[in-house]
Amino acid sequence: MEPQLIMNPKKPLVEAAPISHSQKGMALVIVLAVVVLLAGLVVAFFSTVTSDASSSAISSNDARAKQLADSAVNLVMGQIVEATKGFKPGGNTDANRLAWASQPGAIRTYDASGSAFQVFKLYSSPTMVGSGGLNFSSDLPTSSDAAA
Repeated sequence: MEPQLIMNPKKPLVEAAPISHSQKGMALVIVLAVVVLLAGLVVAFFSTVTSDASSSAISSNDARAKQLADSAVNLVMGQIVEATKGFKPGGNTDANRLAWASQPGAIRTYDASGSAFQVFKLYSSPTMVGSGGLNFSSDLPTSSDAAA
Protein backbone atom coordinates (compact mmCIF):
# COMPACT_ATOMS: atom_id res chain seq x y z
CA MET A 1 0.00 0.00 0.00
CA GLU A 2 1.24 3.43 -0.90
CA PRO A 3 1.66 6.08 1.73
CA GLN A 4 -1.08 8.69 1.78
CA LEU A 5 -0.26 12.34 1.65
CA ILE A 6 -2.36 14.38 3.94
CA MET A 7 -2.34 18.12 3.41
CA ASN A 8 -2.07 20.33 6.40
CA PRO A 9 -3.62 23.74 5.62
CA LYS A 10 -1.46 25.38 8.28
CA LYS A 11 1.77 24.12 6.81
CA PRO A 12 2.74 25.15 3.22
CA LEU A 13 3.85 22.53 0.73
CA VAL A 14 7.02 24.44 -0.03
CA GLU A 15 8.65 26.48 2.62
CA ALA A 16 10.02 29.82 1.49
CA ALA A 17 13.67 30.45 2.03
CA PRO A 18 14.34 33.17 4.56
CA ILE A 19 14.86 36.61 2.98
CA SER A 20 18.15 38.19 3.89
CA HIS A 21 18.73 41.90 4.48
CA SER A 22 20.69 42.22 1.21
CA GLN A 23 17.72 40.87 -0.77
CA LYS A 24 15.38 43.37 0.94
CA GLY A 25 17.83 46.16 0.08
CA MET A 26 17.98 45.02 -3.56
CA ALA A 27 14.18 45.08 -3.81
CA LEU A 28 14.18 48.64 -2.46
CA VAL A 29 16.76 49.71 -5.04
CA ILE A 30 14.75 48.13 -7.87
CA VAL A 31 11.53 49.83 -6.74
CA LEU A 32 13.30 53.20 -6.45
CA ALA A 33 14.81 52.76 -9.93
CA VAL A 34 11.35 52.06 -11.40
CA VAL A 35 9.91 55.13 -9.62
CA VAL A 36 12.74 57.32 -10.97
CA LEU A 37 12.16 55.99 -14.51
CA LEU A 38 8.42 56.70 -14.27
CA ALA A 39 9.09 60.21 -12.95
CA GLY A 40 11.46 60.78 -15.88
CA LEU A 41 8.81 59.63 -18.34
CA VAL A 42 6.25 61.98 -16.79
CA VAL A 43 8.67 64.94 -17.01
CA ALA A 44 9.49 64.06 -20.63
CA PHE A 45 5.78 63.84 -21.48
CA PHE A 46 5.00 67.26 -19.99
CA SER A 47 8.04 68.74 -21.69
CA THR A 48 6.82 67.41 -25.04
CA VAL A 49 3.31 68.74 -24.44
CA THR A 50 4.67 72.20 -23.60
CA SER A 51 6.91 72.17 -26.66
CA ASP A 52 4.05 71.09 -28.93
CA ALA A 53 1.77 73.80 -27.54
CA SER A 54 4.32 76.53 -28.22
CA SER A 55 5.01 75.12 -31.69
CA SER A 56 1.34 75.17 -32.59
CA ALA A 57 0.99 78.75 -31.29
CA ILE A 58 3.93 79.83 -33.47
CA SER A 59 2.45 78.02 -36.46
CA SER A 60 -0.91 79.70 -35.87
CA ASN A 61 0.73 83.13 -35.71
CA ASP A 62 2.65 82.41 -38.91
CA ALA A 63 -0.55 81.42 -40.70
CA ARG A 64 -2.32 84.57 -39.45
CA ALA A 65 0.56 86.77 -40.70
CA LYS A 66 0.50 85.05 -44.09
CA GLN A 67 -3.26 85.58 -44.37
CA LEU A 68 -2.86 89.29 -43.58
CA ALA A 69 -0.11 89.65 -46.17
CA ASP A 70 -2.16 87.75 -48.75
CA SER A 71 -5.23 89.90 -48.08
CA ALA A 72 -3.24 93.08 -48.86
CA VAL A 73 -1.96 91.56 -52.12
CA ASN A 74 -5.45 90.36 -53.05
CA LEU A 75 -6.90 93.81 -52.36
CA VAL A 76 -4.41 95.43 -54.73
CA MET A 77 -5.00 92.74 -57.36
CA GLY A 78 -8.74 93.40 -57.15
CA GLN A 79 -8.15 97.14 -57.57
CA ILE A 80 -6.02 96.50 -60.67
CA VAL A 81 -8.59 94.16 -62.20
CA GLU A 82 -11.43 96.62 -61.54
CA ALA A 83 -9.46 99.60 -62.89
CA THR A 84 -8.36 97.89 -66.10
CA LYS A 85 -11.70 96.40 -67.17
CA GLY A 86 -12.01 99.08 -69.85
CA PHE A 87 -15.70 99.90 -69.37
CA LYS A 88 -17.84 101.95 -67.01
CA PRO A 89 -20.45 100.07 -64.98
CA GLY A 90 -23.55 99.61 -67.09
CA GLY A 91 -22.39 97.68 -70.11
CA ASN A 92 -19.75 97.07 -72.71
CA THR A 93 -20.73 99.78 -75.18
CA ASP A 94 -18.58 102.38 -76.92
CA ALA A 95 -20.20 105.09 -74.78
CA ASN A 96 -19.03 103.30 -71.62
CA ARG A 97 -15.48 102.63 -72.86
CA LEU A 98 -12.64 103.69 -70.53
CA ALA A 99 -8.91 104.15 -70.97
CA TRP A 100 -6.56 103.73 -68.03
CA ALA A 101 -3.10 104.89 -67.06
CA SER A 102 -1.01 103.69 -64.18
CA GLN A 103 1.19 105.72 -61.90
CA PRO A 104 3.04 104.76 -58.70
CA GLY A 105 0.36 103.85 -56.15
CA ALA A 106 -2.70 104.36 -58.35
CA ILE A 107 -4.47 103.68 -61.63
CA ARG A 108 -6.45 106.49 -63.24
CA THR A 109 -9.30 105.88 -65.69
CA TYR A 110 -10.52 108.28 -68.41
CA ASP A 111 -13.79 108.28 -70.33
CA ALA A 112 -14.16 108.50 -74.12
CA SER A 113 -13.95 112.31 -74.07
CA GLY A 114 -10.63 112.20 -72.18
CA SER A 115 -12.03 113.41 -68.88
CA ALA A 116 -10.78 111.84 -65.65
CA PHE A 117 -13.32 109.28 -64.45
CA GLN A 118 -11.96 107.40 -61.40
CA VAL A 119 -8.76 106.84 -59.44
CA PHE A 120 -8.06 103.40 -57.97
CA LYS A 121 -5.58 103.56 -55.08
CA LEU A 122 -3.13 100.69 -54.71
CA TYR A 123 -2.33 101.39 -51.04
CA SER A 124 -4.30 101.46 -47.79
CA SER A 125 -6.67 104.38 -47.62
CA PRO A 126 -10.12 105.05 -46.17
CA THR A 127 -11.39 105.61 -49.74
CA MET A 128 -9.83 103.14 -52.17
CA VAL A 129 -11.67 104.49 -55.24
CA GLY A 130 -12.08 108.19 -55.78
CA SER A 131 -13.42 110.55 -58.41
CA GLY A 132 -11.28 111.42 -61.43
CA GLY A 133 -9.81 114.66 -60.13
CA LEU A 134 -8.76 113.14 -56.81
CA ASN A 135 -6.03 114.92 -54.88
CA PHE A 136 -3.79 112.53 -52.93
CA SER A 137 -2.79 115.10 -50.29
CA SER A 138 -5.58 113.90 -47.98
CA ASP A 139 -3.76 110.56 -47.68
CA LEU A 140 -0.47 112.09 -46.51
CA PRO A 141 0.30 111.69 -42.79
CA THR A 142 -0.09 114.76 -40.63
CA SER A 143 2.00 115.85 -37.66
CA SER A 144 -0.70 114.48 -35.32
CA ASP A 145 -0.34 111.05 -37.03
CA ALA A 146 3.41 111.06 -36.32
CA ALA A 147 2.83 111.81 -32.62
CA ALA A 148 0.41 108.88 -32.22
